[in-house]
Amino acid sequence: MNDQLFQQLTHYQELGLSFFALPYQSKIPDGKWEQYQKRLPTDAEIKSWCNGNKTNIAIIGGAISGNLVILDCDSTEKFKELAAIICKNIAGIDSIIDFTLVSKTAKGYHIFLRTKQPVKSKKYPKLDIKGEGGYVVAPPSVHPSGAVYRFVTDRPIVEITSLKTIGINIEEKKELPDRKQPDWVSQMLSVGVGEGARNDSATKLVGFFRDILTQEVTERIMLDWNTRNTPPLPDSEILNTIKSVYRKPKKERLTNGPTHPPLPQEEGYSLISEPFVSGRNNIVTENVTKRLSESIDEWVKDTSGWFSYDDIDREFGVTGTSLKSNRRMIVKRLKDAGKLESHPKNNKLFRYINVAVRLIDFKRFGNKVPIDIHYPFGIERYFNTYPRNIIALAGSADAGKTAWLLNFIQLNQDNHTIYYQSSEMGEVELASRLEKFEDMELEDWKFTAEDRSTEFADVIRPDCINIIDYMELTGEFYLVAEYLKQIHDKLNTGICLVALQKKRGAELGRGGDFALEKPRLYLTMDAGKMRIQKAKNWADPEINPNGLILEYKIVAGCKFYIVQDWFKPA
Repeated sequence: MNDQLFQQLTHYQELGLSFFALPYQSKIPDGKWEQYQKRLPTDAEIKSWCNGNKTNIAIIGGAISGNLVILDCDSTEKFKELAAIICKNIAGIDSIIDFTLVSKTAKGYHIFLRTKQPVKSKKYPKLDIKGEGGYVVAPPSVHPSGAVYRFVTDRPIVEITSLKTIGINIEEKKELPDRKQPDWVSQMLSVGVGEGARNDSATKLVGFFRDILTQEVTERIMLDWNTRNTPPLPDSEILNTIKSVYRKPKKERLTNGPTHPPLPQEEGYSLISEPFVSGRNNIVTENVTKRLSESIDEWVKDTSGWFSYDDIDREFGVTGTSLKSNRRMIVKRLKDAGKLESHPKNNKLFRYINVAVRLIDFKRFGNKVPIDIHYPFGIERYFNTYPRNIIALAGSADAGKTAWLLNFIQLNQDNHTIYYQSSEMGEVELASRLEKFEDMELEDWKFTAEDRSTEFADVIRPDCINIIDYMELTGEFYLVAEYLKQIHDKLNTGICLVALQKKRGAELGRGGDFALEKPRLYLTMDAGKMRIQKAKNWADPEINPNGLILEYKIVAGCKFYIVQDWFKPA
C-alpha cells in the first residue's frame, strides 16, 4: 500500500472533502466522477486507490465538500495579486499562507476556502473559481510535466461568508448595450440549461461558434457555460462535442466577414483572451499565436525534467492543425533562442535550460569567522558552522535524536532565533519533554515550535536556525537529496539541522549516500554512540574529525553523560 497517499487521503476525509482518483500524471478523469459530487468516497475505494499503483487525486468543490471553493491561480503573478487583495480585505492577515490552506501546482497555486453558501464554478483569465461542479488536482499528484502538487501550508480551511468577504465579486455583469447577438445564445450563456437539454444545447452553441471562433476559444467558452448547467455535463463530453462539430465541413459563405455579430463581453472583463472575429482574419491568428507563445514561454520555466508536445497540448488545449503548427514553431523559436534543448535520443522531448545562478560573492566574505554555534558533546571543537550549512542527524529509534536537538536549542537560544519543526510531537508531549530539563522552566525556553511533517522547504526561515525533527522518508528514499537541496536553496545567513530515521546498526540514515550530498556535517546516533560520518569545515586543519566516535548515556530522557569522549577506533 502507498502509505503516504493513504495518509493524505485520510486527512482529506478528516477535512470533510470529497475526492476521487485520476490517472497518474493526468488532470482528466478516465471514468465517471460525478457520483462523488453526491457522495463521499468509501474506505474501500480509498484503499483500492492506495494499492500500490501510482495515481493522481482530485478534490471536488461545492456542497459535498462543505461548500468548498478553490481559487485556482494559473500563475505566480495571479496568486500574488489575489493574495494581496485577500490580505487587504481580511483584518490582521499579513500573508495568505497564515490565513488558509494553500497548495502549489505546476505553475500556480490553489487557495482553499469554504463559504456559507455553495459557489458556482467560473472561469477567468489566469484564474478559475472551482466550486459547485468543479474539481482541482490535489497533492500528492504529479502534473503531466512531472511537477509534484504540494501544500505550502498545513492550516485548516477557513470559512468565510462569501467571496465578497475577501474582495472577489463574481456576480454576472450586464451586457454592453452596443453588442448584439441572437437571444437564444445570450440566454444560454447567462443561465445555462437543465438536464434534458444539455447535449442538444451544447451542439447548437458549438455550431454557432464554429464559423467565427477557433476551436480553442470555443472550448474555453463552452467549459465556462457548462458550469451554469444543472447539473454540468462531464468536461470530456463537452470537449468531444466540440471536436465532433469542428470536424464537419464549414458551410460556404458569401463574404469574408463574420456571419454573426461579435458576442458580448462582460463589462470591464473579457471572457476570453482572443477577439470575436472571423477565423479568416489574420489578426486572430496573430493574437492567438502571440498569447500561446507567451503562455508556453511562461510554462516551460516552471517545468522540471523532460516534456513533450503532448504535454503542451494537454496543458493549453492545443487542437487542430493550425494551432499545433503554431505550437511547433513556438517550440522551435525557444530552441533557437537557447531556452530549450531536445532529448539526445527522442527529438519529441524537450527540457528547459535554466541558466539562473546564485553568485557566490566570496570576496565580500573573506576572513569571516564561523557562526557562534554550540553543539552537545562540544562538536564545535572539530567543526566550524557557516551560513547556509545543513547539519544532518541520523538516529535509530530511542537513540536520543530529539533530546540532542533540544539540548542544542538550550545551548543556542540566547544568541539565535530558532524555529523547531516537529513531525510527531503535539503540545502536551513537547511540554513534557521540556519539563525534564531541571534547570529550565517552560517560560525560559526561547524558540518557536511548529507542527510540520512535509514540505519543510516552504517554511524555512532564511536567516535563522531551522530544526526539522524529523524528515519522514517512507518510499522513494533517493528524494532526500532533492529535499535537502530545496532547503539549502532557501537559506541565506541561517542554517538547518535535519533529523533522519536510521535502522539500528545501519551506517547511515534513510536515504543512504543520497543524504550525504548537501550536509556539511553528518552525525549518526545508535546504541549510546555518536559518530561523525562527514565533516567538511574542520575547526583545526590538522585534526580530521571524520570517523570520530563518542560514547554516551541518557538520563531522565534529556541529560547526556559522556562515557568516553571523542576518539577514533583502532
